[in-house]
Amino acid sequence: YGCDTPGVENGPKVLIENNLLDIFNKSQQVCHMGEVHVKNVSSNDKYAANDKMKYLDEVVRSNVGLADKVYESLTNSYLPLVIGGDHSLALGSIAGSSKFFAEDLAVIWVDAHGDINTHETSP
Repeated sequence: YGCDTPGVENGPKVLIENNLLDIFNKSQQVCHMGEVHVKNVSSNDKYAANDKMKYLDEVVRSNVGLADKVYESLTNSYLPLVIGGDHSLALGSIAGSSKFFAEDLAVIWVDAHGDINTHETSP
């Protein structure tokens, strides 16, 4: 939902169906921790919670679930590999990692374009 581009939600399923996990299994034990369900929200409700932040309620809800999955993965000594449809999943990925690593967490963000905005600066 974060990028509002139709079709990106299919990316993870296509990658998994095309054996992405098998590629990683060659060098690292992979444990599929399951998916975080993202419910369909009508485009009419895009700005229902905030006039600058798209689909805010569902982005927050799904990232809370993702944070739990990332934390569970780390707790079980697995390196989390998050495959998602858009950059909004960074919220849950970092939150789950932060819960596990506390103050020992460092994040290096590499992106093709600067789209790190606050709700005041979002276009």
